Amino acid sequence: MSKIVPFRKAAKEINVREDGSVFVSVVGAAQLTGVTSEAIRHSLRSGKQKPSKLAKKLIGQGIDTGSLAAMCEEGITHEAMAVIAYYYGHEAGQFCKPEAKRLSKQFDKDGAKATLLKLKGVESELQQPVKIADEITISEDGVAIVSIRGAARLAGVDDKALRKHFSSADSVANKLAEMLEAKGFTGADAWAKEFSQGIPDQALGVILKYYAYEAGARCTEEAKQTCGLFFDIGIRSFCYSVKGMVEVKHPHPAPEQQPELPPAPELIQPEPQPAIAPSIDSVKEVFGAAMGMLESVQIGGTPQQDKNLKAQAAVSAVQAHCPQLAPAFEPVLQLLKQSVASKVVYLTPTTIGEMLGGISAREVNKFLARIGLQVRNHNHAKGEPAWLPTEAGAQYSKILPVTSTNGDMTTYQCLRWSEQVVKLVKGEAVA
Repeated sequence: MSKIVPFRKAAKEINVREDGSVFVSVVGAAQLTGVTSEAIRHSLRSGKQKPSKLAKKLIGQGIDTGSLAAMCEEGITHEAMAVIAYYYGHEAGQFCKPEAKRLSKQFDKDGAKATLLKLKGVESELQQPVKIADEITISEDGVAIVSIRGAARLAGVDDKALRKHFSSADSVANKLAEMLEAKGFTGADAWAKEFSQGIPDQALGVILKYYAYEAGARCTEEAKQTCGLFFDIGIRSFCYSVKGMVEVKHPHPAPEQQPELPPAPELIQPEPQPAIAPSIDSVKEVFGAAMGMLESVQIGGTPQQDKNLKAQAAVSAVQAHCPQLAPAFEPVLQLLKQSVASKVVYLTPTTIGEMLGGISAREVNKFLARIGLQVRNHNHAKGEPAWLPTEAGAQYSKILPVTSTNGDMTTYQCLRWSEQVVKLVKGEAVA
């Protein structure tokens, strides 16, 4: 899968200066780590105002904010590249990339500068693409057969791990075994024989789903990306496409004593497929770039609301970038909107007064009592609220537990008001 190995393209983006220092352009850094160049530029430029998480890590390594901004034009040093690769390989959460993880691993092994110098050349092991097509054959009945080594590459695991699954007598007890059995592939002994010549495309789909979502700590980004691609075009169509022209091989060669050669098998052409939708990688990159651009902006009244509104903007960006996927993302967008619309924030009288231009909490309480929304709770016991809502005020208020901040951790109850009351105090009608 050439998407996982973009290093050859990045070679021309690596520059070696007269003093021996190595710099990588922002475009090259994006190609090497699998993220968008816009996301990297945003992080480099955010240091002067509100640094992003990546910018903070770069500053923590002794790189000043002026140097970070200059890297957008002059190139990124090998020291900064090491931080960027590790961040997008291990610390960026849902935006972690297998390319960055692989590059960071190579940096740890050979050093960032030495690795980039190798990438600048033509003999680097990192530049050798994974030729997955060599691991796939098409049987005469049209089934795509993938070698165990090829399946392991697609899943991002060691082929020894797969062979252990298929040969171990204990394999019937694990989750992958259950998933394979549900598809009709039963028993470790049967697997050892059936999969020795390769894994059928249907079983491959089960294996990739396991390593993408069901393997717990052993789940891999490679398996998730491959599953996303299979979702777009189908497993068998993917195997046909990477082969270029369909290759048909008999599973068993004809006996040598047979006098006549078997007739040439008829080539099986793949069924016409609809236009391939943008890959899951493209969707993730657009979503991640939008979230990254909004990282330093506060657009919500609460952290939850801020996160929700930014997610809405990112989903809208995906819909604009991929119009054919817009209907599929519409339910997600509507749920996000309903979530933020249904979130009720309850305010203290002090907060209401601040929202109204500096009115004291006492004046707010007097006004709410005067218009019949609350009454004073005379002789209230310790911990009970000083004010109680009337029948009219109950629909706009809630009594909530509050823990004091004076060190004794005492919990007491207070009457809080929804944002609708702010409109009421201003003299507007309550919705």
